[in-house]
Amino acid sequence: MKERKAMPALAIMVAGLLFLVGCKKTVTQIVQSTTSNINNSWQSLDAVNLIGANFYNSGCFNDSLLVVANGTFYYTVNVGKNGFSNGMFTNLLNVNDNLQATSAINFYNNYCIYYATNNTINILHIPYNNQFSQFIYVPNYTPGLNSIFSQLYASPDQCYPVGSYPLNSGHYMLSPVETADYKTVRFDLVNLDTSFIGPPGIPTHPNMSSVKMVSLSPAAGTLTATSYYYCATFFNKFFVYFNSQLYRIDTLGNVKAFGYNPVSPTVGNNFQFYNMFTIGNNLFINSYGNIFYSTDKGETWQQFNTIANNPNGSGYVFRIIDDKLYATIMGSNKLFIVGMNGNNFYLNELNNTGIPNNSRITSLTRAGKYLFVTTYNGVYYRDTAYVNQLKKPIH
Repeated sequence: MKERKAMPALAIMVAGLLFLVGCKKTVTQIVQSTTSNINNSWQSLDAVNLIGANFYNSGCFNDSLLVVANGTFYYTVNVGKNGFSNGMFTNLLNVNDNLQATSAINFYNNYCIYYATNNTINILHIPYNNQFSQFIYVPNYTPGLNSIFSQLYASPDQCYPVGSYPLNSGHYMLSPVETADYKTVRFDLVNLDTSFIGPPGIPTHPNMSSVKMVSLSPAAGTLTATSYYYCATFFNKFFVYFNSQLYRIDTLGNVKAFGYNPVSPTVGNNFQFYNMFTIGNNLFINSYGNIFYSTDKGETWQQFNTIANNPNGSGYVFRIIDDKLYATIMGSNKLFIVGMNGNNFYLNELNNTGIPNNSRITSLTRAGKYLFVTTYNGVYYRDTAYVNQLKKPIH
């Protein structure tokens, strides 16, 4: 997308985003520095990059414990004002070493969730001391039905938030389980607050009374088609894309079927849900550059705008860090900060010097005063005071 005049910070955007009652101009803070500045480039996190692993996701617990992960292990490090300390590698248990990028694990609060072998999900509780409690979830199946409990999600450089087994703020996890005819699909809604998580290092299994079986059926007048599964959680609700259909599931197990897309449930199009984010109390869906938004926490939707016809417009993945909106491009090392004016997005490319050209950005995480970028060939970090430095200064 062509660079445009930078807009101010999404911290003010929440007020500006009351475009619903009157659009206001928003501003994103831009930091300018000279090439001689020692903070002019991203730095390699050598403690993990020396092993040469791909990294698919990252998270921050209690503002200072950084966790980065590939498909078979995660690495924790305490992030302080003067650098990093107490780094530790932990192998993910019962993981198939052949899993590729689609094995990206999900982080939420002090939990990480990942798909393991033998149709199980492992949930780890990660406190500061790097000890963990492990919870193993294995769904009950109906005899004769087809299991769909598997690695179904998009690669992490092509979606946000990452992870097909999200955990919401109420500690509910949603998982697909089985289908009889690829029309009606059963999901399990697991309440971790009522599932026992035992002492560190001792795997436990859920109390099945904490599992609610939820059935999803296509909206009236629509037909399913073969497509991948994706799920994200916002406002304590789950938003599911499965078999070309969009659904909303709440923690009581209530289901709303939208059909082919959130606005026109009886009209098929190229909608495919893989990117979701919030700005203030407004919820957004990005479908290859076609942007939808909701002002009522995902119950009803409107078309916001489209950037699909712009250069790279169908490949942008929008990511929220604190109160700022960033964007990456699928399969790329490019990084953008996004400003808004009414229903328009303005993307300004940031300085990504230090992140190798062949990298594919998979996640962004702030820990302490640093922003961390995970990629398919390493982890890189930069002081947040310099992150918003433009690639090409505005004159």
